[in-house]
Formats: sequence, C-alpha cells, structure tokens
Amino acid sequence: MLTAEGPADPPVPARSTPASGSWAFRTLTAFPSHLPASRLWKLPWTRAIEPVAFCAVALAVAARHGAVAGVAAGAVAIVLTGLAVRRADWALGLLVVAYAAAPRIDAELRAEDFVTLGLVLAAMRKRRPVETPLDGPLSLWVLAIGLALAVGLIQGTVARPAVAAFTALKLVEYVIAFYAAFLLRTRIDGAFVLALAILGIAGTIDALAGAARPFDRWPYKAESNHVGGFAVLCAGLAYARLAEGRGARWWIVLLLAAAVTALAGSRIALLALAFVSLLQFRVRGARGPAAVVLALGALALAGPLRRRAEDAPAEWRTFVRTETRVSEGLPPVFSYTRNRFEVWALLEEDVAKYPLAGTGPGSRDRVVYENAYVMLACEEGALGLAAFGLAVVSLLLLLRRAGDRAATNATAAMLVLGLTSISFFLAREAGPWWIMAGSALGGYTRPDGGT
Repeated sequence: MLTAEGPADPPVPARSTPASGSWAFRTLTAFPSHLPASRLWKLPWTRAIEPVAFCAVALAVAARHGAVAGVAAGAVAIVLTGLAVRRADWALGLLVVAYAAAPRIDAELRAEDFVTLGLVLAAMRKRRPVETPLDGPLSLWVLAIGLALAVGLIQGTVARPAVAAFTALKLVEYVIAFYAAFLLRTRIDGAFVLALAILGIAGTIDALAGAARPFDRWPYKAESNHVGGFAVLCAGLAYARLAEGRGARWWIVLLLAAAVTALAGSRIALLALAFVSLLQFRVRGARGPAAVVLALGALALAGPLRRRAEDAPAEWRTFVRTETRVSEGLPPVFSYTRNRFEVWALLEEDVAKYPLAGTGPGSRDRVVYENAYVMLACEEGALGLAAFGLAVVSLLLLLRRAGDRAATNATAAMLVLGLTSISFFLAREAGPWWIMAGSALGGYTRPDGGT
C-alpha cells in the first residue's frame, strides 16, 4: 500500500508485556498505553529548531559572558543537537555521559538538554509511535508536574516563573530519556564506564591538588553526593555483569566505582554502595565481588566513616539546642554545617499549607532539600508523590519479572540515595537511572527485536 509520502511502513508485531497473576501488578500497569504520532511532527518547522537553538543559546550566554562565549556555547548546542538527530546510535551513550560528567554550559543549561532536543527532533521526523508498560504511571507523573506548576503560579508560591518552568521541563526531560532508551535499545554499558572514568580522573586531580574534598570545585562544585551516587549506579551495573559471567574487566569497573564513591566522601553514597553490595549476597556470581568491596571498604574507610557518622548526631543535637534556645527567645546555636533538620522543619510548613499540589517545581532552592522525598512532597504535593511512587513501584514490579539486575540494583541505590540527597530530581545520577530503566524494559518487552 502506498501513501502520499511513499511506501507505507511494514506492520510492527505487537509487543508483549510480562504476564503476571498478581492483581496488584495488573492494576498498576493496566492504564491505556499509547503515545500517538502527531500531525505537528510532519511539519517542516522541526528542521528549523537547530539554528534557532544556536541563536537562543548564543544570545543568552553572550548577554552574561560576551560574544565569544556566546558563539562557543551556541556551537556546542548545535553540535550536540545535530549529533543526536543524525546519529541515534550515539545519542543515548552521549546522553549518559552528558548527564553524569558534563559541566554546565551556563546558568541552568547543560549539555544533556541539547542531546535530548536532538532525540526529540529525530523522533518527530520518524513519526513512530512508542508504547511502554509504564505509559500510564508516567502520564500521571507528567500531569502532576504540569498541575503543580500551574497551581504554583496561580497561588504565588513560585517566585521565579522561568526557574519553575525550567525545573518542570527538566523533570519531563528525564521521561523523554526513558522513552529514548526504551525505543533505541543501544548499548549503554560503555557510556557508563566512560563517564565513570572521567569522574575518576577529575576526582584524582582534585585529591592530588590538595583539595579538602574532591568534587567541590568546577566543574563539579558541591556535587560529591551526586558524583558518588552515579558511581554507585555503575557499581550496581558491574555487579549485574559479573553475575552474568561477563569477564574480569567488570571487576575493574566495580573497583573503580568503589574508588570514586570513596573519593566523593558522600555518606549517603557509601551507605547506598553498602546496601547494594549486601543485596548481591542473594545472587550467584556476585557474592564474591560484593564481599571484596565490603571488606575493602571496611578496611580503608573505617576511620573516615566513623568521623562522618558522628556528624549526623551532632547535627541533630545542634538542631535540638537551637529549637530550645529559640523557644526561650535566645539566638540559635551557630553551626558550621548546613543543618538539614532545620531545613526539613521549615519545609514541613510548606507541606502543611499546600498539601495537594505543592508549591510548584523550582519554588524552593533545590540544594536545601537534602531529601528527594521531602522535595517531592513540597513541590509536587500529595498528587505528585502518589504519581511518582506509582511509577517507581510499577517499574520495580516490571524489573522483577524481567530479571534485569542492573536496573534493579540502580533503583535500590536511588531509593537509598534519596534519603539525604535529591537523587531522583535535578541530579547527575537521575538521568542515567531513567535511561537504565528504559533500556531494561525495552529489552524485555520487545521480543520482536526491533530497534
């Protein structure tokens, strides 16, 4: 059959989803699953976005840093966008490296934003529908983001609309990365290893230069939690490949991941690595590597971990003394550290005032949250918390049936990392986790082998 545009595409075999007798599983994944191609995708304006992106980025950066910096940033933007459009086989790996290791271009602009733009343009030009088992939960999550943004603007809790819009787009960008990974199904292991090696070199340079703490200056200023978080995802990937009998090279990747986690010095990243390592004792082929990592960690980090473990109780005691002094009309206790307990107590008031839809994405400084779940409850409210929780639970059920250990390890690590960092949102480890999840489901739910 011919159409106005040429021969019609051959029929695509129906994709299967994992069967399960669990009523909970059927309920969580029984939403309508279809992302239709739009007529807008057929319009020629999609080919004009690359030069428009160049001009917009160049002007924005030039206004702050001069014409030379503006032209350079615009060139980076158009190169990344063009690569993603024309080389989809490279785009996913490039996106992983950009998320994990690329510095900011300017303000909130990052390299992954332009790679994602290229992937969207490529999808528009191909006009191919995408269906995944997570379409329903992810649709609810995107709707919750949009609702929180609209309500935040209306009720006046969003002080800077541009920042709020950027934050909302960034959260949606992660969903796009998930769909891209599901659809492309390109190999991403090498990209994770490359990004880990880049971070390892940067951390080693910082350590040799005598930095008080690696990953605390450009291009990774104050990002030790997130660099350590990404290293834990790489450790989970290495454990999975060792369990599959992939070879000794994954031992090197595992030890490198453990070393970068130790270099970062993040307490929550070390805790997540220990948790993921303990999970491996249930998996044949990964028990030995897990025991080695735990033993080496106990020997090398016993002193530093003990000192770091003393910080949290001291922080809590400072918070309690401050509460007492303030109630007595005295000034608060001075603390050298950012006291997360004080921050959480203040954010509790926001949750109480705006419980349903939250205060809006980006309505509070993202650094102060120190907890992904507090951030979610504060900015997206109960609706966002329920929608994202539904997506994570659905994903875990699917991964359990798929038997994908890498994505399961990564999800377990992210849940731990979220306790004292914003791991799922606006963090270096967030994008790679979404990509790993999409790639895992793409390999399992598409038995026809199409790309």
